Amino acid sequence: MQLVRKACALLALMLVFAVIMTGALAAVYGLPNGTIAKNIKDDLPVLLQRRANNGRVIDADTECIGLSVGLYRSPDAPTPPFERSVLAESVYGCAPFEKLLDGEEPKAHRDYFRYWHGYTLVSRPLLSVMSYASVRGVIFTLSIGLLGWLLWRLGKDFGAPLALAVGLPFVVLNALGFWVVVTKAVSWFLAIGGSIAVGRRIGQAPYLLFGIIGMLTAAFDFLTIPALIFSLPAIVWLFYQSQRDVRERFVSVLWLGVFFGIGYIGFWSLKVGLAATVLDRDVIADVLASVGTRLRGADPTIDSFWPGQAVWANIGALKTIWGLVFAGLVVACLAWPQSRQRLVGLARSRPDLTLVAVIPLVWLEVLSNHSQIHAAFTHLNFAPALMVVGLALFGVERIYPISTSSIAKKPD
Repeated sequence: MQLVRKACALLALMLVFAVIMTGALAAVYGLPNGTIAKNIKDDLPVLLQRRANNGRVIDADTECIGLSVGLYRSPDAPTPPFERSVLAESVYGCAPFEKLLDGEEPKAHRDYFRYWHGYTLVSRPLLSVMSYASVRGVIFTLSIGLLGWLLWRLGKDFGAPLALAVGLPFVVLNALGFWVVVTKAVSWFLAIGGSIAVGRRIGQAPYLLFGIIGMLTAAFDFLTIPALIFSLPAIVWLFYQSQRDVRERFVSVLWLGVFFGIGYIGFWSLKVGLAATVLDRDVIADVLASVGTRLRGADPTIDSFWPGQAVWANIGALKTIWGLVFAGLVVACLAWPQSRQRLVGLARSRPDLTLVAVIPLVWLEVLSNHSQIHAAFTHLNFAPALMVVGLALFGVERIYPISTSSIAKKPD
């Protein structure tokens, strides 16, 4: 009955948050486009620099698409703020975005009403008062600060080896693309911020909190790392559950996933329902077509949909030295007898951690088309699995129980 009450509370919060989110989007779309366009155009070379993030062209293109939301206004688009916030049209790619900044009317555009585009709540207010380069500096500083906060807390509670294991993937996987690109930084904020929020909980599992994180993921993430946004906070929460029975941990993390899924799928579906209600077009058919494309849609850049192909595409996207470092760490962990024994011991003693760590890799395979096309940044989904490798390499043989006297039990 307690889970049922929490689920009902989550559904009620979903409706309240939908009203707040739509009102906030209508407000930021009302900010002066002229100032925002000027602040982007003045730093256009920074946005278009393809080699800045490990040669990942797709980062720049998705940033252009995202920044055009709210900035682009089709002549036949509805004018009321509510309908405009639901429609959220955009130009598709950097080439038409440059034309838009020059005052032209790009012909190619897509209706991205299937997303909430929550990152515009960050991008448009900041771009109203500062240049695009400065916005990158702000979100980079916030990204480093949040990660530092999380690692400091874990190091204080469990020791430096565990903090090093958690921080290692975000160096090897070159998370810079997430730390400086505003359309992806908000996803990073959710993953790390959610981990901080659920940490140091040794009492009841935070089901409602994971449901809220799921709603926020549907509002802010761009189908990039929703599985990581769940898995990373779940792993951090499991660090603090060493004193619980393994079966109890499994059941708890299963229900955490259920509540995250209710928040994520429910809020995403609510968005589609709103669009279908206020827009004079076949929204449901368009959404189903979009989902089909992202799952198994044909594309000239995709070789096949064999199992493992999406994971392999992301491994192939680990360019330059970091791909070699990533492979070297995995090989070292398997080749070094001590770390190999630790890895086996960790899998046996904490199967809850290892199971949650592979969820983002399963997500890559489920969203096979999307994850292969966007392999240039979806490889961040390898982070939890690499954390487990780090735990074995750095000698964290088990997650030690911590003193309950220094950490307050936080109610859900």
